[in-house]
Amino acid sequence: MPPSNPRTQKETLIVVAHPDDETLGCAHELLRNSAGCHVLHVTDGGPFEARFWQQAGAASREEYAARRKAELHAAMRVFGLNETQLEMLPVADREAPRQIPTLLAEIAARLRELRPAIVYTHPFEGGHPDHDATAFAVQHACASIQAEGLPLPERREFTGYHARNGEFHSGDFLWEANAIVDAPLAPAEQTLKREALDCYRSQQRVIARFALSPQRWRIAPVYEFTRRPHAGPLYYEIREMGYRFEEFAALAAAVS
Repeated sequence: MPPSNPRTQKETLIVVAHPDDETLGCAHELLRNSAGCHVLHVTDGGPFEARFWQQAGAASREEYAARRKAELHAAMRVFGLNETQLEMLPVADREAPRQIPTLLAEIAARLRELRPAIVYTHPFEGGHPDHDATAFAVQHACASIQAEGLPLPERREFTGYHARNGEFHSGDFLWEANAIVDAPLAPAEQTLKREALDCYRSQQRVIARFALSPQRWRIAPVYEFTRRPHAGPLYYEIREMGYRFEEFAALAAAVS
């Protein structure tokens, strides 16, 4: 377990869709500022579709979600985070777009309470509908607290995945915006990240598609969520994750 960092370091809020997203996207922050990190998951990782939790040997969605939460807690112990630094909203996997108002309100509440210097989240790239809904909610929650005259955190995004030539692609941003910061992990840090990822036994087929290092992030641009992030089918459309972009855009427009 890495040593805890002093509380004099900047407070960071990591807002992600699913258990394992925080480690895949923000291991550098979890490793180097463990005492200053707070992690908010906007879903519990359990989808309604039975095939997902049955493949994992779970008897119900709730059992599968509980398993994913236990995996998260084990992974975060590797980084030195305790359960008081973790929160998870009672939203099912793939339901985040339909719960955008709730997500926005909950994230804004955490920003008011914690007053973090930095907030990390997903980019808007059409990789997963929950990722895009989380990006939307973070951008709009930041705008909400700014309108209230409260301190605005630096809004950062980490690399995720999206469609490239119709195939899965990870490790890079979809399009150029602000300068990209590479955060290579030292060998000892890679070992800890691998140990944390190994805790997610139910997600190993997905995790295997991501490199351990480097981590990449940038200041998040201001997105227009009612415009398709790229031409052609989005990855979540290709993989039939329950949404067409037009439905997502309508849900976003209803809140904007």
